[in-house]
Amino acid sequence: MQASILLFFQEHANPFLDWVFELITMFGEEGVILLIALAIYWCVDKRRGFSIASCLLFSLSCSMVVKAIVRLPRPFQVLSSIKGKRVETATGYSFPSGHSTAASAFYGATAFAFPRPLLIVSCSLLVILVPLSRVYLGVHWPLDVIGGMIIGLGTVLCSYRTFSALEGKILERFTLTIGLGTLAVGLASGILLQAGAADPVAFGDLVSTFNLFSGFYLGVSLESRHVGFSCDCKATTKLLRYLGGVAGILLIMALKKILPAEIYALGKILRYLLLGLWVTFLWPLWGRKLRIF
Repeated sequence: MQASILLFFQEHANPFLDWVFELITMFGEEGVILLIALAIYWCVDKRRGFSIASCLLFSLSCSMVVKAIVRLPRPFQVLSSIKGKRVETATGYSFPSGHSTAASAFYGATAFAFPRPLLIVSCSLLVILVPLSRVYLGVHWPLDVIGGMIIGLGTVLCSYRTFSALEGKILERFTLTIGLGTLAVGLASGILLQAGAADPVAFGDLVSTFNLFSGFYLGVSLESRHVGFSCDCKATTKLLRYLGGVAGILLIMALKKILPAEIYALGKILRYLLLGLWVTFLWPLWGRKLRIF
């Protein structure tokens, strides 16, 4: 049945649909989601931005763990009749779909956070179309995207209100505790990967996700104590925040080109941990000195 669905898409594929679905699938990728999330967190509403990011990070962490356990190969890897498209985004194993998890959690939480009709419709479409794009492109089985949607939307439905209610000392303790816990998992996984004792396909994305999660949460705990920035500022200030912050992120990710290939796993730990800390603490702390936070 799953193979039949994939073959149907393959038979009805054409260059225009390829372009459309490759564009749609980008809305479930790290870069696009990060750019939108940063605008919300730094410039629109820090508290809602934290809740949205928390839903995303918790759901992705769950997805990465399940991937590492199940280790299901992707359709184009087992069926010669399936020609995978945009396969450079198909890292890790197949079940559940990381793009579907990310899109369902991020856009689902965004619709919860900003319940406006047009935004709800837009987010709902992305929750449906991003998973569909993964099947059309031949990089996931239908059950992969269903599994990802269940994890993503389930996380939003079960925990968004809890995240949005956290504040003050409770927020500091919660983020510190979760941050240290995910740091332990991220460091341990990265060290095993670097030592060659872990499957790189199963643990590569897991290391990135858990260290990003750790950096983000540890940064939130530190920022709430030492910075406490507000999104209530001029539009020009918000623009400077955003552009400066994104520039810093590009520099952090450029470390991949600088660090020796022999320490690729340790490089993942450094880049993603630093990325999370930059977003929530280092850039707001530095930006306060520049009078833009």
